Amino acid sequence: MRYDYYCERCNKTHEESHGMTERPTIVCKCGCICVKLISKNVLFGGVDGTASMYNFVDYNTTGRPVVINSKTQWRNHLKAHGLNDDVKNDPYTKAEIEAKVRQRGADKLQGKRKIREAVIEAYKQRRTPQAKQRARQALKKS
Repeated sequence: MRYDYYCERCNKTHEESHGMTERPTIVCKCGCICVKLISKNVLFGGVDGTASMYNFVDYNTTGRPVVINSKTQWRNHLKAHGLNDDVKNDPYTKAEIEAKVRQRGADKLQGKRKIREAVIEAYKQRRTPQAKQRARQALKKS
């Protein structure tokens, strides 16, 4: 079966294939351990064959089966594991996420500028008359 995994560090979703009973540790390219996302097909399967959304066994959050029979039980279960089931309860709004991404880009650009300025300064220092004099003296000694 195919499962989705989410990396909290780089905010990417990975799709992995493995058996239903397997519990592999999925590591992202950035080195962070990914979290298994809850699949919709698990949500709508139903324990007793009915298509009730809140009548299923959750294998995803704990690594062991947890029977969920109601919406309240489902929310309490997710809350106990630091998750939520509603996009409205997301701790960051879209505008806040976009602002963080812009700030991260600005910080990267500022870091690159500082490195460039340091390289230019080092190059300028290398071209001073004193540096040329030291280089000539070193060549004469060798």
